[in-house]
Amino acid sequence: MRILYLSQFFLPEIAAGTSRAYGLAREWTRAGHEVTVLTFFPHYPKGEAYPGFEYGNRLFKEETIEGIRVLRAFNLFYRPHQLWKRAADLPLGAFTSALTGLLDSQKHDVVIATSPQPLLFFSALAIGKLHGIPTVLEIRDHWPEAVSGSSLLIRAAVPPAKRLIKEAYRQANLVVGVSPFYREVFRSYGVPDDKMAIFENGLDEGEFPLNVESHWKEELGLTNRFVVSFVGTIGRNMGLETVLESARDLANTNAHFLFVGHGARREPLEQRAQEMGLKNITFHPPVERDKLAGIYKASDVSLACLANHPFHKPRIPAKLWEILGMGIPMILCAPNGAAKAVAVNQAGGALWVPPEDSKALTTAIRTLMNNPTQRKELGTKGQTFVRNGFTRAQIARRYAERLKALVKQA
Repeated sequence: MRILYLSQFFLPEIAAGTSRAYGLAREWTRAGHEVTVLTFFPHYPKGEAYPGFEYGNRLFKEETIEGIRVLRAFNLFYRPHQLWKRAADLPLGAFTSALTGLLDSQKHDVVIATSPQPLLFFSALAIGKLHGIPTVLEIRDHWPEAVSGSSLLIRAAVPPAKRLIKEAYRQANLVVGVSPFYREVFRSYGVPDDKMAIFENGLDEGEFPLNVESHWKEELGLTNRFVVSFVGTIGRNMGLETVLESARDLANTNAHFLFVGHGARREPLEQRAQEMGLKNITFHPPVERDKLAGIYKASDVSLACLANHPFHKPRIPAKLWEILGMGIPMILCAPNGAAKAVAVNQAGGALWVPPEDSKALTTAIRTLMNNPTQRKELGTKGQTFVRNGFTRAQIARRYAERLKALVKQA
């Protein structure tokens, strides 16, 4: 099967979208499929060129990464706070990716577009229509519900955006979500059940081996501390200010909070931590994917956080699979929705606290600090659950079977 996969992010960028696109493409390639990833020139999250990356003329680039054919289309570079440039890049990226895909000399059997760049859906639909192949829309962050704000411009933009997305869903041959809760989102847009599928993010076993050795506690001077980590994009709509409040409440204990990553909220959080005089917090730059397992191994507890917004109910943070799969006890700070259903109800590998509730978070951390037996039980249950059905290889195999059926029907 020849698969064309459109993704806003790809290697060497460090992001949840990169992990999914690379992981699926790699597993499909290993299974004998021909995979082309159509993406852009990497600049996330700093908005600048990656050192050592050969750009050519920055209009187009073709390369091969681990057997995956990668096409890069022209895009704008923008920093987290450059909203106008980010907004301009949406239609520009949709145009350049569609043009690159349409002019590609190689033939494909199916085209997939993954969010969060919603206009890539229309790039994929154009490629699918003109090349006569089925189109799959993959929803990791549903849009425009993801757009928050009270400005008149945002309120005015939401209704037409919903109509656009409804039309995209209507034209697609298959709509894929990353948690079962997305079925309700799709139904609200009129998508019939037989045109839906759920393929979770899952755990990349190659990147997160159980036997990894970790020296992070020693390197960071945290050998005798109870490390509470947050790993990944430090973004908006995560309610991470709550973690600072919990750190203040636990300032006189052995707990130390470790943030690893970049994002729009990192600098404000660092500044706020300084203003609060917190000495039990470390902010560390993002690390390569092959080092994340060591970070988790150095963690006594790891956090997955989403802000208190209805938009987050269907969401399962990608880091959830990593934390559980590594056997690390997790504290989930999120609305009562898909993430809780998986991490707490199904896996039994996490404690749940309401989002943006610092007192509840502090209580949960204290509970796990004082109960190593409970920590071990949570870790064992989470690891068993994820590695017996939700690895990237297992999910990619199920996904490919559905794609084969779709191609056969076309």
